[in-house]
Amino acid sequence: MESYLPVYALASPLVGALVALISPKGVREAASTIFAAIPLLILGMMTPYVLAGETLICNVGILFGVDAFSWLILLVVTLLGFLAVVYSIGYAEKEIEEGKLNAYYCFVLLFVASMVGMAMVQNLLYLYVFMEVMTVTSALAVVMKGVPEALEASYKYLILSLFGSVFIILSIAIFLTQAHTLALDGIRTGLQAVGGSVLLNVAVVCLLFGFGTKAGMVPLHAWLPDVHAEAPTPVSALFSGAAIHMGIYALFRSLLAVMPALDGFGGLLAALGLITMIVGLAMAIAQRDLKRMLAYSSIDEIGYMLLAFGMGTSLGMSGAIFHIFNHALAKALLFLCAGVVLYHAGRNIYELGGLASKMPTVAVGFLVGLLAISGVPPLNGFWSKLMIYKATFDAGFWYYTIIAMVASVMTLAYYLRAFHRIFMAEPEAWRKVSELPTAKLEEAVAAPITTHAAGVTTPTAAAAATNPGRTPVSMLIPIVVLMAACLLVGFFPEVLLKIVESCVMGVMP
Repeated sequence: MESYLPVYALASPLVGALVALISPKGVREAASTIFAAIPLLILGMMTPYVLAGETLICNVGILFGVDAFSWLILLVVTLLGFLAVVYSIGYAEKEIEEGKLNAYYCFVLLFVASMVGMAMVQNLLYLYVFMEVMTVTSALAVVMKGVPEALEASYKYLILSLFGSVFIILSIAIFLTQAHTLALDGIRTGLQAVGGSVLLNVAVVCLLFGFGTKAGMVPLHAWLPDVHAEAPTPVSALFSGAAIHMGIYALFRSLLAVMPALDGFGGLLAALGLITMIVGLAMAIAQRDLKRMLAYSSIDEIGYMLLAFGMGTSLGMSGAIFHIFNHALAKALLFLCAGVVLYHAGRNIYELGGLASKMPTVAVGFLVGLLAISGVPPLNGFWSKLMIYKATFDAGFWYYTIIAMVASVMTLAYYLRAFHRIFMAEPEAWRKVSELPTAKLEEAVAAPITTHAAGVTTPTAAAAATNPGRTPVSMLIPIVVLMAACLLVGFFPEVLLKIVESCVMGVMP
């Protein structure tokens, strides 16, 4: 069905970015919120057609299309984009200089627009172009924090993304010469005439490592922990909740466009998924920094998606797609909760404590998020992980099932440890200060507020950790929305499962 709704969904954040760049304070925030909300409303207008099994098509020189898979990814992007802008209203004024706020909102909206374009475009070349726009705009959003660590993380992100881009460009060149088209629905037909060859196998491997870089797949994950940890918190939530999933989406879409003509890559993908899961888990367990722990946890969960997709079955694909959605909700929730903790107290897990009584909404939100991401019933993450366990078991890889289940238990363990340290335990900061000798205590009183990882926590930092100020309502609203979404999808998964089944029917050969 032809419709201009996909173009309107893309145009709204683009126009909003321009308006945010030139608007004064007050108008800037209101305009950004409105233009971030419009794509979500447009998605609602698309829903009846998608549920009816139709694909919305719009050709404006670039072919855009929205089917069930695109719709689900758009729901993730537009919802998290809107909530990130709302969260920024309270967060950004404290964390980002006033002179950079216009640029910050502009880059956030461009970041969202690029992901909207990626979800809808129907050509491998334009999929790559929108991904590069996403890379640049997200890197610029990261540096808006204005600290050297953010600049270094952004630089590493761009450099490593360049390696991924080289792989993608090489695969595009091979497919163009072999299939004579880059349309996602035409590559398969073009390759059938050629048949399998070493050159096409190279192209598929290039796709895997190219888009895998953007998704944070091991061993191409080195950029992810630094960027997620040093970015402004709303941008971190967009990275972990949406951007890395766009890498997975692009990988799934492109591989499904060519895999029917090629065999033998499911095992490689599953193996890389298992390695990604184990490395992410091991690194997350070792972290003291809250945001870095959440970042490595994202790598762990990407491993589940790759593992499930590598099974090459409808159930595996369904589990991978459903886990994209569930992980997006849970991880965005965790990052936004972590942002409130950082906003008031700090980021070193071992220097916090007792915050549950000071910020109960955040404590409950963090608990819901960690249970969801660990696959604890009846939260939303349980259903997608159950599908992944069954897909691996049914495919005959029972040992993958055991490893994945053990990894989920260990994920729950380190998240509960972090929850206890941050929200329930006696504040570590006060204990450290009280144990200092008198001379050292006098030095600490005169010292700067804190050094997180290795330095002495001062009484000022201890006070911040145990007596946080008032949290802006705009930062709490997204937390409540995502918490409710995790619970609703967990208790009523049937609605989303129908969409997921439509996704699989639309993309599987």
